[in-house]
Formats: sequence, C-alpha cells, structure tokens
Amino acid sequence: MQLSIKSDLKSLTKKLTNIEKKQIPFATAKALTETGKLIKQAEIEEMKSVFDRPTNFTLNSLFLKRATKKKQEVTVWLKDWAHKGTPASKYLSPQITGGGRKLKGFEVLLNKRGILPNGYYTVPGKRAKLDRFGNISKGQLNQILSYTRSQRDNAQNTKTETGRRSTKAKFIVFEPRDGMPGGIWSMKYKGLQPVLIFVKRPKFRKRLKYHKIAKKTRDKHFDKEFEKALVFALRTVK
Repeated sequence: MQLSIKSDLKSLTKKLTNIEKKQIPFATAKALTETGKLIKQAEIEEMKSVFDRPTNFTLNSLFLKRATKKKQEVTVWLKDWAHKGTPASKYLSPQITGGGRKLKGFEVLLNKRGILPNGYYTVPGKRAKLDRFGNISKGQLNQILSYTRSQRDNAQNTKTETGRRSTKAKFIVFEPRDGMPGGIWSMKYKGLQPVLIFVKRPKFRKRLKYHKIAKKTRDKHFDKEFEKALVFALRTVK
C-alpha cells in the first residue's frame, strides 16, 4: 500500500505566502508518515479481529517506509524478509488477495528431501502438537525434520554411531496413493496417528481487507494530519 497525495491541498494552502508555501513538502511528508502509522495500527487491529490468535510474528509483519520532502509517498506493506521462518509477504498475501499459498520453510526442506511430493502441502494431523496459536510446535517439526534427515545442517539430523536413526519420536512417511492422502505418522503411541497430512495446494478466500482498511484510514486522517503538520512547519518560518 503506497500512500500518495490524494487530497486537494489547494484549499488548505491558498492563503499562504510564498515563503510559507515552501513548508508544504515538509508538512506533506510528515502528514503522509503519520497517516501511514495510523494505517499500520489499523491493519494490526484488523488482523487481531480476523485471525484466530495471531502470533506476534504476524502482528509485527508490517513495515513502514517514511515519506520525504523529495519522495511524497509512504509505504505500508508486508515484510518480505524474515530472520527465521517464512516471510509475511508469502503466507499473508493469500489472505489479502485470495488464492493458494506458497510452501512454508519446513515444507521446502521436506520437498527437497523427497518426503513431500511436488504439488503438495501439509496440514496438521490428529497427533500434531499445536502451540497456543494453533500451529504445529517447533519442537515437533524439528523432530520430524531430524528423523527424515531434512535439516539444512546435517549435524542436526538424527543418527547413531552406526548411522541408523535413533530417536524417541519415530515416524513413518506414507505417499499419496489410491485416493488416500499421504502424510507423516507417529509411531510413538499405540497404533499409527497422523502428524502431518499431505494435501493439494490449499485455496484461501480473501479474509484481510487490507486495501479497504488502508483507504478508509487515509480518507479519515490525512487532511487532519496535514493541517497539524503544516501548523508545526509554519512555526519555524521566520
């Protein structure tokens, strides 16, 4: 969401002197940036309303690029980088535009190892251990990646002195076959129970009304923020 000048500034600045008008680029940049902050907060509140127990990672997934006097534009959008895990631009975009999602980080690792077939994704199964946000726990994911020797760092993959895998958590991988979904099943309990189930690319409906929220917030606040910024700027005029 890139917020440019949409309001009619002429009506707000027609009585200014030429010296005072020189403050308009500064005031505009400040107003755009302050409006961008309000948009960012409004989007966060929308996430809390739309999503079930969103993680802090999700709530902190937006970045704001400030406007300047030379570039009269503020940007509020999803981060496309992440120190660990999947960037927000990949997993939240389908919630805004609809359609399918991209592979998550652990799914990419399973796919490269040949565990997760091409064109398939994963959803938690009955034996999945979910965290308080409803996502499969990192601990169980690491157990699966280690047992299937899918970790990026080979030293993290489970093995014994003889090279055979040994862990308290043991799994079996089933490939999709005869109309039955594949998946990764746990052998830790009596009988097999699914931990991850392989599914075709899931489709998402538009849930996060990102652009609507941004436009509504802009229309509500920009003129007020511009007037405040202009008053502040004119105080510096000698």
